[in-house]
Amino acid sequence: MPDSVSSPTITIVRNAGTVNEYRQEGIPAQIIDGALIINSSTFKNLNKYDEIHANYLDEPFIVTAIRSRELPENQRTYEVEITPLSIYRTTFIHAIKTAGKKEVPRDTITEIKLGDFPGTVNITIQYPGQKKPSTFHNVPIHDHILELSVKLVFLCHAKEDKEIVERIGDDLYQDGFLTWFDKKDLLPGDDWEEKIEDAIERSDYVLVFLSSRSCSKVGYVQREMKYALKQRDLRPKGHRYIIPLLIEECDPPREFRSIQWSHLWEDGWYEKLKLALGNDS
Repeated sequence: MPDSVSSPTITIVRNAGTVNEYRQEGIPAQIIDGALIINSSTFKNLNKYDEIHANYLDEPFIVTAIRSRELPENQRTYEVEITPLSIYRTTFIHAIKTAGKKEVPRDTITEIKLGDFPGTVNITIQYPGQKKPSTFHNVPIHDHILELSVKLVFLCHAKEDKEIVERIGDDLYQDGFLTWFDKKDLLPGDDWEEKIEDAIERSDYVLVFLSSRSCSKVGYVQREMKYALKQRDLRPKGHRYIIPLLIEECDPPREFRSIQWSHLWEDGWYEKLKLALGNDS
């Protein structure tokens, strides 16, 4: 924006492109030290996120901040921070959400930096208790909203296997995956059946921990397995969703025999698991 223009007029556009669009034209303004200055009598008609149009601007600008400024002779006016509309649309963020409306733990630390390409950012997040943060590279901004592809993993298991499941769940959490299992996520007074089914529906993956105990046990773990299989049928054919993990040699239920298993006693099983969870296909 050139400093040589001493007394331009501007047009303020509010709710641009909507049925509620409103324009104020011919508003006097000044440019001082490269900043757009609007006098106080006009300030009451200016809001953050209004658009600024003027014939000396290469493109419309948007108001991103308004602050008071002292001028000589004890005059008070207002300095308006404006950003080119094309830059604002691709770099300003109003909200961050997760795909599938997953709940990110409270007190999660988030750091955002510009990405390698226009309209993208790099986001570093660190969950409470996570030793090392996770980074999402070149996340696109759509309509000022960032959507993080955070993965939620449901841990289906028999309570007799909870110790090993908790250890694996903690490892996954440290590696940036959100996990859901009953001991950690069910609270007193919850409708546990509704909560479990909702968690299975929202999860990107269901890890089914198979052992002689879970395969032979009659109880809710069998209902979890059946509900997960039902949800798998609702997803595109070939989509990776259920991942059976064999804790020990056992006879898995027939419904899981067509799905590739992972054996927890084999070398490299955890790295293969992370690879499976990190891909969408």
